[in-house]
Amino acid sequence: MPPIPPNNAVDSVLRLMLANEVSLLDLTKTIVSTPQQNYQPIKDSFQQHAAEICCLLFLSTGCCEVVFGWAFEVVVRVFCDGMVDLSSDCNGLHFKASKTTSMQLEDSFICTLALKIKKITPNIFKMLLALLDANPGQRREFLAADIE
Repeated sequence: MPPIPPNNAVDSVLRLMLANEVSLLDLTKTIVSTPQQNYQPIKDSFQQHAAEICCLLFLSTGCCEVVFGWAFEVVVRVFCDGMVDLSSDCNGLHFKASKTTSMQLEDSFICTLALKIKKITPNIFKMLLALLDANPGQRREFLAADIE
């Protein structure tokens, strides 16, 4: 039996979902959580295209604010967890900011801080560089030595 053309197959799946009152959320939860090996190619495809799916949702009418709000909350949560890791005693960056002098910060702390941020929380490091370089009129090229 020849395979069904993709458009017809998708239409068939959508019709079955409607007829059986299966939401996309139900379908997604099942795909992501199923232990059944026969669904693994679908799960792999879903994971492989996750960024594209989020992008499509972000660009679709009515979803932009919801997707952005969700993504922002996730980023904030990840960055807060990273900051907790950075400020833990075991990383050597925990200090009393109210009693720190500018000379102490200028000596080696800033360099140590930058290196530890890059090592422990590389996404925070990228965000800080992007924010520090946000003004296109003041933009400069960072040398490899600046960020390594």
